[in-house]
Amino acid sequence: PFSFQQQHGREAASNFSENRKLEFISAKPLTNSLILSYLTRERHLSEVLAKVYLREVKYRNLDTGKEYFAFGMENQSGGYEIRVASDKYSFKSALKARDITVIAGKNPDDKTVNIFEGMTDFLSFLVMMNASNLSGDTIIMHSLSSFGKAAEHIHKQDYKTIKTYLDNNKPGQECTERFCEEFGVLVVPQSEVFAPYTDLNDALRAHSKSTTSRRQNSRG
Repeated sequence: PFSFQQQHGREAASNFSENRKLEFISAKPLTNSLILSYLTRERHLSEVLAKVYLREVKYRNLDTGKEYFAFGMENQSGGYEIRVASDKYSFKSALKARDITVIAGKNPDDKTVNIFEGMTDFLSFLVMMNASNLSGDTIIMHSLSSFGKAAEHIHKQDYKTIKTYLDNNKPGQECTERFCEEFGVLVVPQSEVFAPYTDLNDALRAHSKSTTSRRQNSRG
């Protein structure tokens, strides 16, 4: 259904200072019921899409020797960007290397690239669009500090349109401005699409709750 545009033999992203307390153990298809329940019930994401784009990542805390699991996405350097399946304990990190993820679009002739800050933003947008992938390519930054890596990739392509879906907050909008300064009229900011919400997942959750509420009221 989709392919990563891997760049083999590439150096780990320069903006990642490796967290030596965390050791990558393994990544496998996403089957953990706790993670899937969190993604579908708390985040209102599609289980089918989560299984396509995400992996179940196992890692070890070297200080304690304890092993943990998280959901994650492979990046261009062969590392994994991970998040713990909990809203109470917010933990994000990168294992092995930090980098962007590039997902090839469905249509090779579409010269649009879509830029998202995080993997849940991308998956939220797919749910909103009732789509399994976008027509043009996608870049998932994983961190706004990956601007340089994203810009470097874009400069090597012949994109005609750059759509940014970054957060409606100061850091997100400042990063959007950086894209505008770097690429000028090619950039078409899309953050107003999900305003007044901070990010796409906030918007998706709010829409899902209001839809559920309307259904319950209509039954009553």
